[in-house]
Amino acid sequence: MPFAPIDTLPQEDPDVRIYFTGLMILEPIENDACQVLVNSSATRHFLTVEVRRKKNNRPDEIMMRHVGPLAFFGPETNPQNPPIHGLRIEKVGATSPGVRRYTGGVGPKGEESFGLVVDFAGADLHNGDRPVDPDLVTGAARNLLDIDNLVGRPSIFLNDGILHAAAKTSDRLTMVLKQRGQPDKPLDPFAKIIGTNIYLLADEVVRLRWRNQGKLAELVLEKPEPGVSYEIYVINDPLFESSEITNPVLDPRHDEFSEYYKLLTNVPTGDQFRLQVTVPQPGSPPPERGSTDIPCMATTKGGGG
Repeated sequence: MPFAPIDTLPQEDPDVRIYFTGLMILEPIENDACQVLVNSSATRHFLTVEVRRKKNNRPDEIMMRHVGPLAFFGPETNPQNPPIHGLRIEKVGATSPGVRRYTGGVGPKGEESFGLVVDFAGADLHNGDRPVDPDLVTGAARNLLDIDNLVGRPSIFLNDGILHAAAKTSDRLTMVLKQRGQPDKPLDPFAKIIGTNIYLLADEVVRLRWRNQGKLAELVLEKPEPGVSYEIYVINDPLFESSEITNPVLDPRHDEFSEYYKLLTNVPTGDQFRLQVTVPQPGSPPPERGSTDIPCMATTKGGGG
């Protein structure tokens, strides 16, 4: 079931903004919440989480940083129901929190429709999450897009916010979706960063809980005063990749889709997609880039409607 749609954003600035970038899949779950499956097996990708307090005309204040894999966090008294998440980002005090997807035009802060996010269950890719043959050993039922828990857990839990496309790939990149035995599919620019806007009332807070070096940790973000806001960055990107391949054996350019199928292990190799990215010719204006020309985009599975 996709995230519930909303076509209008509040005009006021969000109190908390979350940005998801890198190899992770956002999936709707029960109670209108979202789980973020982080690809822990992606070659040379590293998870970092950072919380910043932002104030006009002042340097950002770093409130929290986490580097490396998350540790399972949650109730541990019931061995039949072990924890599955490693970080919980929750609005506390709200009567009806929920994660929704923005479907309108360009928002007041440049937000664009969540429909720009790559959806592995979308019509351009696997067109749903159909049942496949049961597990050969256990006989358990399986679906095509089931997440491999050894790769995607511990995950991140989010219970509130408006999801949107916060930034798109450059229109100066030529991108083609390839699948064995099928014609190539040219791609328009798509979301490379997923944003989440959270708006707080006076008696509401956003609470983060995780394990910090083995110990339980908690950070509470109260409704800020005017001119102050918070930003949370959840990143699963390479630390740095040069635009030049110095050694194609030791420093190959990675393919985002092949990395994603480490999470989606039920998809047969012949049914998988690959992304071919062509950069502008020498002498052309280069595309906007960070550590790599290849878009390490966060994605969804069935959340886009």
